[in-house]
Amino acid sequence: MSKLIKYFVQFFVFSVLFGQLASALQCYSCDSTKEKDCHKIGKKTEIKLLDCAPNIIKENMPDYLDGIVGIDFFQNTADEGDVPMVCQKVVLTKGDELITYRGCQLDIEKSDACAVAQSQLEQSGNSEIKITSCDLCSNEDKCNFSSQIISDIRLVFVLLAFIKLIY
Repeated sequence: MSKLIKYFVQFFVFSVLFGQLASALQCYSCDSTKEKDCHKIGKKTEIKLLDCAPNIIKENMPDYLDGIVGIDFFQNTADEGDVPMVCQKVVLTKGDELITYRGCQLDIEKSDACAVAQSQLEQSGNSEIKITSCDLCSNEDKCNFSSQIISDIRLVFVLLAFIKLIY
């Protein structure tokens, strides 16, 4: 394979994998207590997309989740400006009701937002709400449409194809 083609392939793969760095991550934002389609997002969805930023989290957080997955526990970091973001999908029960929340979340290297949410919930003493699953993803826009596993599998295949082309 010619060097020119190898360089083109490298550029293309890196553009696909790291193109997200140049613009804000877009995540689905919904609350199944208000939008029933939030439980399962299909290809033709009307669920809104948000360009993630710390202020967007506060504006779109349902009241019942604010003390659990809200950004108050990251307040010092959230005010620093350019904070890495991830998409989040939280499935929980509130009494007998199954609720799905999708939105943006801060990506803090030292803290797993899902673990922090579980800890905040336990500390709150709120026995009515139980987190059944929590997923974070940042490898592509709209990655919180389903399970994070699908996006991660795509990333592995792209990397394998890249390695095969190079060597």
